[in-house]
Amino acid sequence: MIRIFLINAVFFALPFLLYALWVAIRREKLSDAPYLWLLSAAVASVLIGMIVLGQFGTSSRTGVYVPPELRDGQIVPGHVVEPGE
Repeated sequence: MIRIFLINAVFFALPFLLYALWVAIRREKLSDAPYLWLLSAAVASVLIGMIVLGQFGTSSRTGVYVPPELRDGQIVPGHVVEPGE
């Protein structure tokens, strides 16, 4: 869970860091920063990052999830059944 938060934080901070680098190279003032455009770019990069990581991210689990169920008056917790079991 912390990994997902950190990845999203990096994607969010990236436009601001790139703008700060650009301003530092050009030796301009930060007072006239286009904050609305930077915020829009940050939100867009987070959304694009979530979509890309959601589509192409891999999971180590290859089995089928079996949800919790009530069996003989006892709750059997959910679990993953690996192929071949």
